[in-house]
Amino acid sequence: MSNKLRLVKSEFLQAAEAFDSELEGFHRLVDATLRGPLNSVKHLERAANSLNQVADCEQRLSAASQVLSAAIANGHAQQLAQAQRLQERAQLISLRTSQFHQLMEGYRTLGAAATALNTATLELGRKKKESGTSAELVQEFQSLQGQMLKVAQTAQELVEAARGAEFEDIARQIDAIRQQLVAASAPKILR
Repeated sequence: MSNKLRLVKSEFLQAAEAFDSELEGFHRLVDATLRGPLNSVKHLERAANSLNQVADCEQRLSAASQVLSAAIANGHAQQLAQAQRLQERAQLISLRTSQFHQLMEGYRTLGAAATALNTATLELGRKKKESGTSAELVQEFQSLQGQMLKVAQTAQELVEAARGAEFEDIARQIDAIRQQLVAASAPKILR
């Protein structure tokens, strides 16, 4: 709990305790005023004195009530301010979660494209082994290389988006795939 909140709690508790104390005193004075006999001058003087004490206590009780009300209002204002900050944080969390999911969707799509390119590369390598290098095979390898470069460019854009959104861990994962795509050059397969 922050110091500011502890201060508000302390202020509220002090005001509540002061009000409770005055209220208890008020009840005692009223009870004493209502119970005493009224059959002598001495009793009448005591009753009049008690009435004066009740009136004084009522004033103190009213003041304590105002202090307690102010403490409640202050506590409520603090609660509203915290609720506003919490709402702003919730909106930021929602935005960041949305950004994260978009980046992860791009990462999954990129991973699927890299897997498909890897499968195509292995298939072309198998064809080369079976049939040797042909003009048609060279053309397929060049097409595959173009696809790899295109996916690598998409990966670079995702890396930049992830870094721009300050998701460095996702940026590193995407960049690893990008580097693998760049390194997997089709002409090496033809050798």
